[in-house]
Amino acid sequence: MKKILVSSLIIFTGLFHISFSQINLKLLVESTSESFANPQISKSGNILAYTTVNYTGIYLYNLTTGEKKELTNETAAGFGMIWSNNDSKIIARPAVFENKRRFNGIVSYDINNLNREVLSEFSTSLSHLPSITENALIIPEKHGIKTSNLNGDNSILSGGKSVFLYNDKIAVYDIQSQNLSFLTPVANERYLNVKSNPAGDLVSFEVIGGNLYLVNISGNNLIDLGKGYRATWSPDGKYIVFMVTEDDGHYILSSKLVVADRQGNIVKTVFDNSSFLPSDPIFLGNNYTVAFADMISGNIYSFDIEGGLE
Repeated sequence: MKKILVSSLIIFTGLFHISFSQINLKLLVESTSESFANPQISKSGNILAYTTVNYTGIYLYNLTTGEKKELTNETAAGFGMIWSNNDSKIIARPAVFENKRRFNGIVSYDINNLNREVLSEFSTSLSHLPSITENALIIPEKHGIKTSNLNGDNSILSGGKSVFLYNDKIAVYDIQSQNLSFLTPVANERYLNVKSNPAGDLVSFEVIGGNLYLVNISGNNLIDLGKGYRATWSPDGKYIVFMVTEDDGHYILSSKLVVADRQGNIVKTVFDNSSFLPSDPIFLGNNYTVAFADMISGNIYSFDIEGGLE
């Protein structure tokens, strides 16, 4: 079995062909010279964005037409990329290097005409990922929060509250009042992979070196889900899907995909097959189809959850 580093969860492999006719898998994106990772589905559920294992570039796969195209080949663009709410753009934080110094910027990529618009100039201090609400782009900068209108017009920013990672803390930014507050559901810890559900009332997050949790937007009703990584919400916010891995301290030995409900109950293990190391699971526009990147082959697959979740 190929060894996958715990610290990076990435590999660089050639094709790894497996017969999966008996396990209800659909091959969405096949690895060629690159291994792929971090699939992100559009709000409509029609277009899949993905990147390489080192987060270079953003690629698109139309699930309806089968069309594939490159959106950008910029370094680090695929890490933390997010879809706009109208599916017309992807917002990302690519990087450039000058004299061994890293500069990050916030860039909008139009998926139709491939236009590239810099929304926040490249700098060494832009180390946080952007967040969006209905029409607002939130950019956490070193000395405060910058907001702008994603639609490029003068309409009032809307969307309630945005939840994002800011200096390893869970930040909550109110669009209307422009108030920034922080949740500290697990004291004296650093957080990662912070995501709010579609309704904006629940937050999933990980503690670095610890477990996966749910908490409500006010910071109350903390639920410990145990070991889990890279959770994402279903479109209706009823469920999260996440990966559970086993390792020897250096390498990933196994990985399975688990679904829990918003009350913190483990519903079922939805994928557990020793021929795969599934990562970056997402619901593919509904509550019964899941997509993931396979750390062994570098391919991206999808499957329907046997028996459903209801």
